Amino acid sequence: MKIDVGCGFNKQPGYVGVDRYDTPDTKLICDFDSNIPIEDNSVEYIMASHSLEHANNLMKVMEELYRICKHKAIVCIVAPYHQTSLNMANPYHKQVFNEHTPRFFTKHALTNVSFADYYFPHAISWGLGESDNSNLQIDFRCVKMEFFYFPEYRSMSNDEKRRLRNTSNNIVDQIMYHLVVVKENISEEELDSISKGYLEEPVYVTIRKLREQCENLEFEKNSYQLEIDKLLSREMIQKQEKELQQQEQIQQHQEQIQQHQEQIQQHQEQIQQHQEQIQQQQEQIQQQQEQMQQQQERILQQQEQIQQQQEQIQQHQEQVVDNNIPHQDEMLQVGDLAKKIIIDLKDVLDELKINYKNKLVQREKEIMNLNDTYSSAIMEKSDSIHNLMRLHELQTESSTIYSEKIYGLWIENMLIKQGKLRRLINRTKRFFQRKEGDLSAIINEDCRDVVSQSILNTDVNLNNYILQLSSVIIPDHIIYYTVTPKLNGWSGIEVIFTNYSTNLSSKIMALEILSENNLILRTIFLDSFEIKHNKPTKIYFDQIEDSAMQKYFIRYVSTSPSIWGIQTYEWNKYNWRGTKQTVFCGSLVYN
Repeated sequence: MKIDVGCGFNKQPGYVGVDRYDTPDTKLICDFDSNIPIEDNSVEYIMASHSLEHANNLMKVMEELYRICKHKAIVCIVAPYHQTSLNMANPYHKQVFNEHTPRFFTKHALTNVSFADYYFPHAISWGLGESDNSNLQIDFRCVKMEFFYFPEYRSMSNDEKRRLRNTSNNIVDQIMYHLVVVKENISEEELDSISKGYLEEPVYVTIRKLREQCENLEFEKNSYQLEIDKLLSREMIQKQEKELQQQEQIQQHQEQIQQHQEQIQQHQEQIQQHQEQIQQQQEQIQQQQEQMQQQQERILQQQEQIQQQQEQIQQHQEQVVDNNIPHQDEMLQVGDLAKKIIIDLKDVLDELKINYKNKLVQREKEIMNLNDTYSSAIMEKSDSIHNLMRLHELQTESSTIYSEKIYGLWIENMLIKQGKLRRLINRTKRFFQRKEGDLSAIINEDCRDVVSQSILNTDVNLNNYILQLSSVIIPDHIIYYTVTPKLNGWSGIEVIFTNYSTNLSSKIMALEILSENNLILRTIFLDSFEIKHNKPTKIYFDQIEDSAMQKYFIRYVSTSPSIWGIQTYEWNKYNWRGTKQTVFCGSLVYN
């Protein structure tokens, strides 16, 4: 039997309507403040949506609901969250509902609700049903508690929402509990199984959840669109800046080309002046050659004259010899004088020839040097102009290629961003279909106690989490987890590894304990043989005195570049975006 207590005009389909007013949906008219005319242990599911806040005596109503429920019946309560200004001002709301309300429906110390959601310094244990030394007659175990936030707070992290919820008003507008009625012995495994199973809720709550998911998807779409617009704007600015830089570089190169052209023109003028000087020198050489030629002609004439004189002297000598003239000494003197004149003339002629040849060779060398200088200058300036023009062409070509690359990247980026929303929707579908990969049912029997301790000691509600292996611990990839010790004197951890490593070197991995401010407090180096394969591994370190309720980070770091095959177990959950959330699997050791 299923009943809807305080159904009003919106009875849950498939339920029997119970209300003190006669409405079309009411099948059983009664005042639940006094009693409900239903037999003991006959109800399997109770829906109480926005009705129990009107009760005069909440504990009496809960005792009546407990009476009519079977063992392991489910009670779903939806109520306005107390810390809202409208609820506190409502004179018809007589009861307070927040994260601590269901703690007074049981005296059991454990719950499936996350410890962080109900943490209070002076009341760490869950059950507060006998906190006033009363004899509690009911036992409702809360297996699920959900908060419904105002729109402006939905996108915040769980820690931020929790902090605001505990310090400010108008953060949450309503709260929903799922309670299990316990009348016989029941194990924590059964309660955990119920919490992970399907739990009915009011139709309007389901509709609200779907609407919030749609709003979140719309927000994600707008965020991606804003990111695309920013990226496009940034790329356009970078492209314009690049084009301006290229234009400035081109302008600078054009100015350099113009300067080189002016320098070439100056060199051409200098070369022209050198050519004119060479021409003048050639004319001078030509004049000197003409003078030398004239001198040669004069020398030839003198030689002819000398030859004629020699012939005359010889004739004169012959005449003297023939006539036996007695003036032989005079004739000998004349002959010696003639020989001396001939020798002097030959020396002068040889000296003129040598000077002519030397000057001719010198002028030819000067002409060749001037020609080489002129040719080198022409070639050098031509190469400079060619290189500058080639540089200008390459820069223009580079600018074109860069623009094409930017355009191609922009098109590719647009295609990627447009596909993000489709991938987001596909991840959401996969999130509701992801059930495989849970190793908790097949893990080694020796390791089950560590897994159970991790469930009991964690602050995180492990509903919908599955036990999996972490990524392989390798260099440049650090694996870390967040833990919050419940006691002082924290001195070690007990965890489970898989070790397929063949590396037998010492100190292949390190365990680091970090504070909330990322300060390294402890470092423990582990040998390969200390890391047991699929067996509980205890790692001890110097105790941390004031560790209770402080946030720490556990970090695994590879110290060997060749380490492979070492993994640890961890709790994983994938949200509707497809993002993996990871929780530490292991127990904390205290002194």
